[in-house]
Amino acid sequence: MAKDQDRPVWGTGKLIKSLNRSRILEHLQRAGPLSRVELADRTGISLPAVSQLVREMEAEGLVVCVGEGESTGGRRPALYAYNARLAYVVGVDLGGTKVAGGVSDLEGNLVATATISTHVEDGEEPVEERVKGLILHLLDQAGLGLEKVMGIGIGVPGVPDPEGRSVSLAPGLARPAREGSPAGGATPSAGHGGPVPGSIPLGEYLRAELERPVHMENDVNTILRGEHWKGALRGVTDGACVTIGTGIGVGLLLNGEVYRGAHGAAGEIGYWLIGALGPIARAEGYGPLETFAAGPGIARRFLARMRALGRPSMVLDLAGGREEAITARLVAEAAAQGDPLAMEVWRETAEMVGIALANLCSLIDPEVLVIGGGVARAPEPLFLEPVRQIIETLVPYPPRVVPSELGEEAGILGAVATVLDSRRDSISFVRAGVGG
Repeated sequence: MAKDQDRPVWGTGKLIKSLNRSRILEHLQRAGPLSRVELADRTGISLPAVSQLVREMEAEGLVVCVGEGESTGGRRPALYAYNARLAYVVGVDLGGTKVAGGVSDLEGNLVATATISTHVEDGEEPVEERVKGLILHLLDQAGLGLEKVMGIGIGVPGVPDPEGRSVSLAPGLARPAREGSPAGGATPSAGHGGPVPGSIPLGEYLRAELERPVHMENDVNTILRGEHWKGALRGVTDGACVTIGTGIGVGLLLNGEVYRGAHGAAGEIGYWLIGALGPIARAEGYGPLETFAAGPGIARRFLARMRALGRPSMVLDLAGGREEAITARLVAEAAAQGDPLAMEVWRETAEMVGIALANLCSLIDPEVLVIGGGVARAPEPLFLEPVRQIIETLVPYPPRVVPSELGEEAGILGAVATVLDSRRDSISFVRAGVGG
C-alpha cells in the first residue's frame, strides 16, 4: 500500500490559482459582464493577478470579451463575461404522464426542447430507455455531441438515492410487470439500503449508456430550483413551491438552500392525512392527499359523485360521452361554465389544498409560496383565489401566494441548475472546462 508521502500533492500555489480562477468565474456567472478592476474589487484578488488569470481563461475559452465599459477618465475598460457556450447541460423533467427536456447553455438559455409521453401504449419500453432516447433527440436537435455535455440533470417524481443511481417511491413511473420480473417492474436499488421495491435504476442506466455525469433530484425540488434561478422565487431566501398534477409535492427553500431532509423525502405532503381522507394506515402508491386532490383524484371523485347522484353533467359532454375520458381539466372547464357538480368538486379540492398549504406555511413561515402543476392551471376563481384566501385566513404571517412564472420550463431549468450547482463549488469545474 502506498504511503501518503508517495502520493502526488497539488501544490499550494496551484491550489490558490485554481481557487482564484473559480472565484472570478463565479462572479462573472452571477454579476457579469465585469471589468478586471471590478473583478479585483469583488474578489479581493490583486489587479495584476486578475489580469493574468483573465488572459489565461480567455485563451482557454472560459471567458470572452463582450465590449467596453464606461470611462472614469481614462481608457474605457474591457468587459469580460463567462462563456456560457463553453459547454451545455441537458435538463429533464420526468413526470408520470410526460417527459419534458431541454438543452441549455451555462446561463440557462434553452437551445432545444422536446416533450414525449412517459410510457408507450404497450408498456414494453422501460422509462429509462425513453429518457435516453429523448436526450439523444435533444442533442441532435441542438446539433451537439455528448462530448459538449457537462452533465445531465433529471427531476424525478420520487426519491432518488444518495448516489443518484435509482429512484423509489415513484408509482407513476412503474410499468406493468413482465413474466418473471418483480411486480411493477421493480428493480434492486444500488443505494446503501439494499433492494427497494419499485425502484428504477435510471441514473445508473444513463451513466452507463451515455457516459456523462447524471444528477437526479426530486421533481418538485427541481421546479423550486428553476423558480429560484429564473422565476417567481428570484431573490427569495425562504420560500416553497407546491406542484399539483398527477401527484402533489412541495419543494422547500430554507435559508437560501433546497431542504431535502434526512432521506431526501422532505416535502412529500401528498402522504398527509387530513380530516376524513381515510384511516390511519401506510399509503401504498399515491398518498391520501394526492389521491383526493391531484388531477386523477379530482377526475375520480367527480365520476363517483356523478354516478352516485345520477345527475347529468356538462363534463360528460366535454368528454364525448366517454366516462374514461374525464379529466381534471374537463372538470375545471365545466366548472368555469357553471356546471354545479363540477363546481362542487373544485370547491372541495381548493378547500382541502388550502388547509394543507396553510398548515405548511404555519410550520415553515415562507416569504413566497409558488403553486404550479396542471391542477393549478385551472381558472384562478376556481382554485388559486380560494386557496389564497384560506391561507390568508389561517396563517399568522401569510406568504405571497403566486402562480409559477416558468410553467413547464421550471422543471427543465431546475434540472439544469441541479447540475450547475453540483459543479459550481468544485475546482474541477474550472479545471475540466466541459467537465468529464
